Amino acid sequence: MKKAKLNFEEFVDNSQKSQIIEDSTELAEEFLKTAEKIEKLQEKQTAIESQLIERVRSEYEANGKKGSFCKTYNVKGATKKGVQITFSDKFKSLPSELKKTLSKAGKNVAQYFDTKRDIVLSKTDPETVSELLDILGADNFNKYFKVKVATITKKGFDKAQFNLPKEIRSMVKQYKPSVKKW
Repeated sequence: MKKAKLNFEEFVDNSQKSQIIEDSTELAEEFLKTAEKIEKLQEKQTAIESQLIERVRSEYEANGKKGSFCKTYNVKGATKKGVQITFSDKFKSLPSELKKTLSKAGKNVAQYFDTKRDIVLSKTDPETVSELLDILGADNFNKYFKVKVATITKKGFDKAQFNLPKEIRSMVKQYKPSVKKW
């Protein structure tokens, strides 16, 4: 095997030096072409996946509305086994302001949601932590904590969502379904 000829050229980013190897250009070119093909195939796969999800989503919605809830669907392939699509039972949090809207929609709607609070310490130095341990109380709570409130769905919402009015369902965003070979 022929020894690589090295050419040192200053690399502008971070004032580092990088080595340029000139006798493997064909291999580098092949790598780059392959990477480009893979990128195009991934784009194509993502587009097809989106189409599959939308097609199956209509079945998922129709089944849910008529009480035949199912979250996993197998789409049969023509020559291979097929593709499996599983709808998530996880949903994105809603802004806390929507809790009032949900409550106004009636008990049937409000029963599917909870309130979640994320509390983040705004100061984390040892003195603050020590002080918190000494004085933790209602008067000082807001001095040390920022409270983030969100409305979240309860367990079983994935199945129950189909009983809710369309305007409520449109507020709740379900995580993307998984798609895999079946």
